[in-house]
Amino acid sequence: MKKFRTCFIIYSKRLFLKPLFVFTLLLLPISVLFLQNCQAKTDAVIQVALYAPDKTSDPITKKLLEEMISLSNTAVTFYKTPSEQKLRQDVSDGKAACGYIFPENLEKNLKVYADKKEPYIVAVRAEDDMRTRIVDEIVLSRLYHPVSFHILSSFIEKKTKNTPDMELLTESFQKYSSDELLFQFEYANGDNNTFLNDSQANYMLLPIRGVISVMILLSCMAGGLLWYSDANNALFSMDSRKRQLCSLFSLLLPGLYASLAGLFTMKITGILEKPANELLSMLFFLSASLSLIHFLHTVLPKKELFLAAIPVIIIGSLLLCPIFISLQTIAPALSSFSCIFPSTWYLTSLHDKRDLLCLFLYSCILFTAAFCYKKLFRHFR
Repeated sequence: MKKFRTCFIIYSKRLFLKPLFVFTLLLLPISVLFLQNCQAKTDAVIQVALYAPDKTSDPITKKLLEEMISLSNTAVTFYKTPSEQKLRQDVSDGKAACGYIFPENLEKNLKVYADKKEPYIVAVRAEDDMRTRIVDEIVLSRLYHPVSFHILSSFIEKKTKNTPDMELLTESFQKYSSDELLFQFEYANGDNNTFLNDSQANYMLLPIRGVISVMILLSCMAGGLLWYSDANNALFSMDSRKRQLCSLFSLLLPGLYASLAGLFTMKITGILEKPANELLSMLFFLSASLSLIHFLHTVLPKKELFLAAIPVIIIGSLLLCPIFISLQTIAPALSSFSCIFPSTWYLTSLHDKRDLLCLFLYSCILFTAAFCYKKLFRHFR
């Protein structure tokens, strides 16, 4: 036991004396903190121009524009233009995906719309695509409350043939109105999706768990490189079985420390929903990653070949695993290749216990394959 403790300390010191490894561990929480702050920035994917006459606009118009500008995030940013001509120019030049021109007396037009249903907001766009449809929904969501209030007021006035008490109606409407989410999001197994149920959630953080899994896999592969180096180093040459087990620390510890950094990162972002389930899935994933590295180390005797395999594994994980996109919906034929990478099983195992079994079988199959390959290689050598 003392030998294992000594090996653990020696290999840990060796890792933390490498600035690049320490930087990699710190990169996860630092990048996540950056993404959390990104939501307030203006360099969004979709730029939307707004215009309403400054001096003659009523309070409803000004309030609506302020609300829409406050909704700006890294996905959609609303900004105000000084003139209608400037708005049209921005849309024409491609600076803005679309623009909306509001009338100077929005409240009056809302009252008219309650009866006549005539359009009064001009939507300007160079082309109609998915982006502009999304923005239309955002604008409509902001208009819903004022429009529905005036429709209700018009309905009461027609039914009672009396002008309703606007102060009482406004108070009652605000009391029973709600901006809460209409939908409750759940996973397929019935678990509550706390991230999507949070209306203030930063959707830039959605791929974080997948990115963490790739970073853990990359750390394990870095440990694999140390394993190759130790085999040619007389200081780390291992003869006895106990010393061979000690040498596994060079493979295990980078992945273990990366896993701890990943758990800490998920904790500070708030996506760590069930710590016990997350820890269990990560342990199985770490085992699967180690089995993959062990298999590659067995079948690739030269360090140069292992180095060549690293970008293939990492890029394949990023592209084929459901980290940023799911190939199941856009390229079902390619999605079957994602089963090769342990990140796929890790991401699905959090809410499907059957995939924990798949991770376990993944580890067993690769360890067995490496063992059989080694025996056959010795037999035919």
